Amino acid sequence: MASRLVLPHTLRIEGAVFLILMAQGRLPAVFALPAGLGDIAAGISAPFVARRLARRSGAIRFHLLGIADLVIALSIGFLAGLGPVQVFHDTAAAGPVAA
Repeated sequence: MASRLVLPHTLRIEGAVFLILMAQGRLPAVFALPAGLGDIAAGISAPFVARRLARRSGAIRFHLLGIADLVIALSIGFLAGLGPVQVFHDTAAAGPVAA
């Protein structure tokens, strides 16, 4: 059952969209790189984690990495323009980050 809960994370490979939007100048690199690469890493590792769970091995590291990816992406997004003060300045507009 636990392995089935991990498999939807394979869709996180779509974090490549952040990298594409960054290349087009529509997202700040300070946000797009860690958020996109973190999502891609989680998506690629999800099938391997599901296989380990099916064998009754622990997947605590996968969950910790997923939580770290979420916290880092949200923190950098906030600092890149979602908060009241823009800490990181980038040439791309932070509007899509807010959306």
